Amino acid sequence: MFKLPIPNILYSEVLDACIAGITGNPILKGKLTSDKNDLLNKAIDYDTFTPLAQLHRIHPVTASNTKITTNLTKEDLKKLYTQYFTPADKPAGVVYDRLRMICKDECPFCAGIGTPENLDHFLAKSKFPQFSVFPNNLVPSCRDCNMGEKGQTHPSNPNEQYLHPFLDDDIFYNEQWVFATYHPPYQASAAIEFFTNPPLKWQNFQRARACKHFIDFNIKARYAKLAANELVSTLDQMRKLLKLGFSAKVVTETICEPIYNHSKGPNHWRTVMYMALEDHLIVNGSLD
Repeated sequence: MFKLPIPNILYSEVLDACIAGITGNPILKGKLTSDKNDLLNKAIDYDTFTPLAQLHRIHPVTASNTKITTNLTKEDLKKLYTQYFTPADKPAGVVYDRLRMICKDECPFCAGIGTPENLDHFLAKSKFPQFSVFPNNLVPSCRDCNMGEKGQTHPSNPNEQYLHPFLDDDIFYNEQWVFATYHPPYQASAAIEFFTNPPLKWQNFQRARACKHFIDFNIKARYAKLAANELVSTLDQMRKLLKLGFSAKVVTETICEPIYNHSKGPNHWRTVMYMALEDHLIVNGSLD
């Protein structure tokens, strides 16, 4: 769950690049040229509704021949993306690459667990084709976070809207709402269990959204897998320092604090894991 800077790319310029790249299809080119302002106006709704968790107010389109604007159909806008936006040899292809690079190879949906290879439609182009080439709707995502399956459903109320890496409230990225518990090795291997506990000062729909994101993107299991790989060596280091006579406070200051003080945000798995280890050791005086 990383926040990304809003793309510094004008939608009007993206549409102009798409228009310039349309060859051999004068009808589509004419439709897009005449309906460009319609698409720009629909993008205003998107930018307005997203941070308010009101995307459910934009209704999905089902029939392929549905007119999305005065002249453009759903199929026209899907074709615009696949034939005139994503190909590298088209003028708009450079926009695709700029958007893909904005995440610096870290997926924003899972706090960098995966590496994005493609852009994903936050609102699926199959149901919201009016945003098929709108930069703010195109988010880099890793394979596991891909919205393909998730995008087949769309929010029907504020509680169901996923966290938007470009446009959502900073509280989701600057305040801690993912926590963990350290389970000592009793009849099993030691483990870190992650869970959500959004701040009570948040509104109910904000708490619900964070929890839904955590569940639907399978963050608990994916965080636990990474933590398990690092936990063995970390526990070994901490136990050796304890055996040498260092206090729990010194051990956590030496091992845990440097990690979570320099980790990538309050909800990153390493931040949460090392805070859980610190809490357990300080309270119990032991890791076993």
